[in-house]
Amino acid sequence: MTETACALSRRLFPGKPLYLEVRTWNTRAVRCYQKAGFRIDGEPIRQTTSLGEGLFYRMVAQ
Repeated sequence: MTETACALSRRLFPGKPLYLEVRTWNTRAVRCYQKAGFRIDGEPIRQTTSLGEGLFYRMVAQ
């Protein structure tokens, strides 16, 4: 499913990188996104969500 969403995004926005944010503790999601071609971009960032504050990785795929 991740590959399908990425393929659609690439068709809609050709030449643009894809970005997502994932909580640092969610190692299963990080591995899933890495298998789909994403890589961690920089240091973790602190964000506040409706569930509270947390650390997130920004991930990017070309």
